[in-house]
Parts: sequence; C-alpha cells; structure tokens
Amino acid sequence: MTRAALILTLGVSLLVAGVGGFAPSARAQVPPVEVRTYVVQPGDSAWSIAAEFYGSGEQYPIIYRYNAFAAKPPFLLKPGQVLRLPILGTGPEAQLDWLRRDVKAKPPRALDWLEAHEQMNLWRLYRVATGDESAARIVFEDLSDLKLRENSLLVIYGAAASAARTARSDKREVRLEEGTIQGGLASLDEAVNPRPLVVKTPSGQVDLLGKLAQVQAELTASIVSVFDGKAVVRAQGASVDVPGGQGTVVKKGKPPEPARPLPAAPAWREPGPALVAVLAGQKGTWEAAWQPIERAATYRVELASDDTFAHLLFDVEIGAGVTRLRLADLAPGRYAVRISTRDQDKLESQPGASRRVEVVQMQPLRAMKAGPDGVFQAVGFVQIELDKEIGASTFHATDQGPELPGSEPIRLTTPGRHSIALRVGIATTTMLVDILSVSAAIEVVGEPLAGDVASAIGLRVRDELGHEALLPGLALETSRGVSLPLTVVPGGYRAELPPPADGERVALRARWLGGELGTREVHYRAPTVAPPAQRERLALTPHRVSRLVPGPLGSPRPETRIAIDTTFAHVEKGPGALALSLDGELAMGALGLTAGLVAEDVRLSESNNRQAVLQDLSLGLRYSFGAAGAAVVTPYLRAAIPLGPGHEARVFGLEPGVQLRLEFGALFFDARLAFLVLPDLASGSLLRPGALVALGWRSSPLVSVSVSGESLANLDGDPWRHLVGFGFNLHLGQDVRLGFALGIGVGAATRDELGAVTGRVVVDIGILD
Repeated sequence: MTRAALILTLGVSLLVAGVGGFAPSARAQVPPVEVRTYVVQPGDSAWSIAAEFYGSGEQYPIIYRYNAFAAKPPFLLKPGQVLRLPILGTGPEAQLDWLRRDVKAKPPRALDWLEAHEQMNLWRLYRVATGDESAARIVFEDLSDLKLRENSLLVIYGAAASAARTARSDKREVRLEEGTIQGGLASLDEAVNPRPLVVKTPSGQVDLLGKLAQVQAELTASIVSVFDGKAVVRAQGASVDVPGGQGTVVKKGKPPEPARPLPAAPAWREPGPALVAVLAGQKGTWEAAWQPIERAATYRVELASDDTFAHLLFDVEIGAGVTRLRLADLAPGRYAVRISTRDQDKLESQPGASRRVEVVQMQPLRAMKAGPDGVFQAVGFVQIELDKEIGASTFHATDQGPELPGSEPIRLTTPGRHSIALRVGIATTTMLVDILSVSAAIEVVGEPLAGDVASAIGLRVRDELGHEALLPGLALETSRGVSLPLTVVPGGYRAELPPPADGERVALRARWLGGELGTREVHYRAPTVAPPAQRERLALTPHRVSRLVPGPLGSPRPETRIAIDTTFAHVEKGPGALALSLDGELAMGALGLTAGLVAEDVRLSESNNRQAVLQDLSLGLRYSFGAAGAAVVTPYLRAAIPLGPGHEARVFGLEPGVQLRLEFGALFFDARLAFLVLPDLASGSLLRPGALVALGWRSSPLVSVSVSGESLANLDGDPWRHLVGFGFNLHLGQDVRLGFALGIGVGAATRDELGAVTGRVVVDIGILD
C-alpha cells in the first residue's frame, strides 16, 4: 500500500495518552477527533510521518499520543503496522498529484532538496521545482490545480499557520519565482470559491478567477494568458482585468499593460484521430502537422496520455517556421496531442482541438526487420495478428481478400510487397511488408559411393538478397521416406545420408512450412579399388651427407669438437625440411674420427607416403698431412646410414673428399672438394661433386673470420645447391675455440625440383692441440 492508499475513517477515538505527552505508561482520554488510518511503509519513521501529515517532523508526539505502543520509547515502526492519525485542522496546503522526471520539493527550514513523489503533501512555504523536460501537477484542498512546466520554481503559501480549518479553502496562494504554471479554480461558483487563486510573481500579482489560465514568470516580466474565466493583474498600485481569450504583460517595476487578444490556435492539416501500427516490441512514430498562424513567434506541442492533459508526457516549444513535428518512441497505447500559438510578447493561445493518436501493436508469427527503405521484411512468409486489447478493429492485406476482424490473423506467402490496411474505430492506416523469396541448394560433400560409409549432404538456404535464412519446419527428405536430421553448420546445414545399395538413385527434397524449396537426385556407384601405394626411394638430402659448411669452423686438421647443426630447405614443389643434427669429432693426432646423428628431420609438407620424422647416422674419418704455417692437406671419407621410421625408403650414401688450407700471415685460404655417391635403383649409382672455397683473416690468436662460397652439382651440369656463407671463430685462449657459421643459398631438394631456398646454421666448440 502507498501513501496514495490512505483509508479515511470517521469516528471518535478514545486513545491512551503517554507520560510526558506521548509515552503510553498511563491511560487517559483524549479529545474526540476525526482520525484516518495509515499503513506504515518501509523506511517510514514517526518523524517522517509527522512531517507528511502535520507539516513538521517535530509534531511526532501526536502519533505517539493517539496510538498505543506496547514497547518502551523509542517506538520503532514496522512496515504494515496500522496507525491512527488525528485530523487536527492543520492539514497540508496542497498535494503533489502527478509528476514527470526531475521534480524536487524542499521544506521551509530544510537544507537539502527532497525527491518528490506522487501524493506528497505540500505545506506552507514548501518549495517545488521542476528540471529539464519535467512537469508536475499540484492540487489544492478544493481541487483547484496548477501544472508546472519544466524549469519552474513555485512556493506554497496557503493559509497562515493559525488559520482555522473552515477558512483553509479560501486560502490558495502561491509564489512563482520562475517558469510557467497553468491551471485555475476547480469551480467558478462563488459560494464554493469566494476567493481567487492568487499567484505572486517578481513583477506583480495575478488573481485567477477562472478555470484555466497561464502565468509565466521571467527575470524582467510576467506574462499572463487567460483561457477561461478572468484574472485580475496587479502591479505598482494599478490593476487590469483580463477576460478569457486575452492576456497582458507585466514588466518589472511597471504597471500591467492593457489586456489584448491572444493569438489564434493552429488547426490540424488532417483532423480526426490518427493511427500508427507497430510490430511487437517496437515503438511507433507519428508526425504532427498543422496550419501556420500569422502572429506566431513559436508553437507549443503537448502530448499527454489522456484527453484532459493532466499528465503531460511531452512538452516542447518550436519556432514559427516549423509546422511539422515527428513524435517518436511512442509505446502502444492511446495519446492526445494539442498545439498552441505564442506571439512575440509570449502571450499564448488557448490550446487548439486535441487530436487522438492510437499506437496499435501487431504480432508477427516470425521475426521481421526493417529494410533499407524502412519497409518491414519477412523471409518466406509471415502471419500477423492484432494485439488482443485493440477490440473490434479490422485489418486486411489489400491484395488478399476482404477485411478481417482484429482477432483473425493475416498470412502473407506470396513474394513481393504487400500493403496491410488497418482500421480502429474511424482511424485508418497502412503498413508495407516485403516477403522475400527463399531457395535452397542441396550439395553432396565428396563422391557418393555405395558401401558402408554414409555420405555427407550439405543444404544451403538463402533469401533473394543472398543472406542465410533459418526457416521453421525445415526438413530434408529422401525418396525412401526418411527425414534426415539436420545440423546447423557455418554456411548452412549438414546431414548424413545412410549407405545405399550399389547403383541406387536417391532423390532428396528440401521443404519447410512455406512449401518445397528444391530437389536433388544422387546416383551412387560402386567404389573403385585403388592400387597399393608405391613407396618412393628417397635419396638422403644433402645436409645429411655432405658436410660442406659455408665457412671453415676450425683447423683443417682433426680436432676434438662438438657441433649443433641446423639446416632447412624450402622448395616450390615437393616437401621442405627442417633438420637438427648433432656432430662430433675425436682427434687422435693427425687422425680424426667423426660421427653425427640427425635427431629430428621434420617435413614441412607431406606427400608420396614420406615419413614425417627421419633419423640418420653418419660416420667418417680424416687424416691430415702438413704443419701449421704451410699447406695442410686432409682427405676424408664419410658414410650416411638411414635409421628410424621409413629408412627402407631411403638409400645409403658415401662422401669422399679432400680439404686444403694455405696460410699467408694473417690470411688463410680453405678449399674443399667432395663427391656425393648415392646408389639409385633406376639408373645405377649417382655421383654428385661439390666444392667449397673460403677466404679468411685471423687478427690474432683470439679471433678469425671468413667468407665462403659452396656449390654442389650433378654431373650433367644441372645446379643442385649453391650457398654463400660467413664464418666466425673466437679462440678462448690457446686450447678452446667457439665457432659460428651461417650460410644461405638456392638449389633443389631433388634433380627435378629447382628453385629451392636452402640454409644452414652451425655452432660448435673445439679443443685445440
């Protein structure tokens, strides 16, 4: 129950008075008075209730005096508790009957503004303020009322604090500090309202003796427009009578100007009720249009939820050059719209005839959306019915038969644009709807073969704009009478067709609630048996046999060393490779024993049943002739042995070669000649020569650098691999050397695959003699 639900009961209440004026420690009779009952709301206190009903929280002892409490002070109120409140002749001056958006109230001695609420009691010297796009309606005890427009400030004066209750109905007085109010007396019967409704402004005083007038207070003047009855305007010792249909201006510090006629109100371009149709969950838009007025400086447009305009939803002032206004975001319901004229002195005409606007809601069976031209679109078909609350309305599609009662739905299935005519009472409107055609494409994923494997069937559904469509009742049926379960996948739907018999023809048909979409016949044949795959005999790629590096890493003589070797090859056709190997050498004087293991060779693409991981072992020896500072000749022999998965598809390889070093002071020259011997099952042994030359410089015993070139070719002259490299050695004293070499070039992984990009990175550590 809210404050608006006060139950007024008449009677005599004999209540118990408490000690000290409010404590219920002893029983005593209290004067018989009229009482009302009030149900305590969450957040209420005796102080707030006293402020609400007796004008001040300091009057809270009245509540304790007229109600019996079982507990001791302080008496805590509980929501739902029923209190008896005496009517002591000190009731509120007025009540806030209705408000919109930002409305605040301030008691006379309060420091802060309060959020106002409906049915809020307003006492003497209460202030009421409205913010932007806000409004409020204040009702006095005799039902006279005032409506505050936006950005207005009003002070309630009413009767003096000591006035008797019988005189309260004669005391209706407010002060308009700024803004605009509109209203008047509830009745012109002098027996009921012997005194006017007094409105004081900074420029003067207005005594309203009519039912409807408007007062606007500005910093330099007040503007009074009387619509019904009359008003007496007083300022600077002078007064002017303003009859209905006239107005006056009171400038600050001057007497009122003579009354003069108000401007005429605008007439509607299209009189009569208006109708707006919207879809469920949407809001409507309606355009108000009126005839221009010659004296107009501005127009005021008001939208309300009822014909009395007691509750304004929209209130705006626009320039005289505008005679059309689009009202948007109208929820389904009934509205009233009226327009008034304001002249250059801001005198305002009585509002013209109001026009009813009704926004009705239509319920489509399927989702609809607005197209680029604003016309609603539906895919395939749509069924529309009116909201059940509209009543005896009728509507029909202009191209599909006669009018239907509002309870009968319209079903649109024909592709194209349809016009729906709607009538509610005498108001009519039309609504355009586009029905988009739909089509389906049935696709067989892969080759339909007879056997034990189900075939994948794809179904793509599109509307005429090319957009994917999700249709109700969509099904894919076969000529066997089976409906295939559909799964939504990117781009459409997917289904599985059970394995048919050899040579069977199966007809597929796609349909939905709107009818058939398309058909497709699938012819099955027996699968062909592919011959067993032949494993290709692969020769070992160069980096697993040839140790031709793009630059010397150390002494041409044998040395104890270990190296990490990374090689890659990328070709336009065929597989690429990335190899990581571990190499080492054990020096035994002039003899060196070498060994290496390709720990992992990852194919960058897979074809011809080649293995994705390969492992090879290389073993070799070399022997050097000569001494430092002179020519050093080192012949060597290395063999590569296939290991790991797929080794049966690879061949054994040999690499005989010789290395030469010449030193000229700090400069040195390296040369290496090698042969790669690979047995080939088709053409016999294959001999591939290769050579490396390098020129280096040793600045000291600590650092040496070199630049090298390498070439490995077939005997028929076709290039096989060419690299250019850079070598760097850091001698950590006389015994340890740290080496790094980098090379990159072009070549081919096989005889027929030219245009390859190859490269090599080597890092090693050597122990010198």
